Amino acid sequence: MPIRSTHKTDTYYDQFSTSGDVAQAPYPWIFPFGDRGLFLGGRGGSPQDEQTWIDYLNITTTGNAEDFGDLLAKNDAIQGCSNAERGIVGGGSDSPNNIIQYNTIATLGNSIDFGDLTQARVGVAAGASKTRGVFAGGQPASPGSIPGGNGENTIDYVTIATTGDATDFGDLPATRSGCFGSSNGTIAYFFGGDDGDEHDDMYAITIATTGNASSLGRLDPTGNQGEKAFGGAASDATRMIIAGGRTKVSQNGYRTDQIEYFNYGSSGNTSNFGDLVQANMYCTGTTSNSTRAVISGGDAGGTVRSYIYYVTIQTTGDATQFGDLYQHSGNGYRQLHAAYSGQA
Repeated sequence: MPIRSTHKTDTYYDQFSTSGDVAQAPYPWIFPFGDRGLFLGGRGGSPQDEQTWIDYLNITTTGNAEDFGDLLAKNDAIQGCSNAERGIVGGGSDSPNNIIQYNTIATLGNSIDFGDLTQARVGVAAGASKTRGVFAGGQPASPGSIPGGNGENTIDYVTIATTGDATDFGDLPATRSGCFGSSNGTIAYFFGGDDGDEHDDMYAITIATTGNASSLGRLDPTGNQGEKAFGGAASDATRMIIAGGRTKVSQNGYRTDQIEYFNYGSSGNTSNFGDLVQANMYCTGTTSNSTRAVISGGDAGGTVRSYIYYVTIQTTGDATQFGDLYQHSGNGYRQLHAAYSGQA
């Protein structure tokens, strides 16, 4: 059984989940956050192409990322999650399209084969508990092309501490690719996404169970930037941050600078948080520790970027300069990459 605290507070009494999983969020000293952020794969370089790059940084400081190692193969439009010790990424636009790879976050080095998704696909969204990683949505893989088209409703899961192929978890209520995905260790949320057109849907699953996702509210319910896909998402124990994205509305070249937030356990809509420095899509490299969300790369103004910005998750306000992605052979520009955080 999970260990239970004898300390009572006005906010929390029953400290841990009884789902059969290990101790879970919403307690920030329990959820597997860490101060090392990894940024994996993506499209960039000169000429722009899928890359094997893996960078890392210390989220508590500011500064440029460093070289960590390489993916097994060049890949973009992947996404990842972690249990603090091991990080996994799944899918992607370059063959093999169903591969799951992992890294030990504390140890620099190249990725290792984990297993396969139930379907080969690109543009999945990801979230994790201390035990499980889940991959939701995506679309049939198309090597070398920017994703956008018919989505899938598949949700897969794996046990992160082991290796092996993914198992079917359930389905999203609709077919979606490029959702904003994140988790607080208990609940995973998948927002927005694309099925040939951008949407503002919000879906949730309980990671310790299996079954279909439930529908929630809407992104940007009072504005016009809610229908979007392929942006960044990150969480602390109680709040999810949604940043940038490719929009349905044709402003700023179908890009948005909007940052929104959503509190875990809510059944309502998102709220405005602040703005990115520039309207940005494909900034899918977003990671967090228990305090900060870090947003990196993407396509701003028609140019792929190497910059990294951050926000403090429990406040609201505009993003602040952090540093730049690592300059691989003199070029760190990148979009459609994956990210997660863990313990160094």
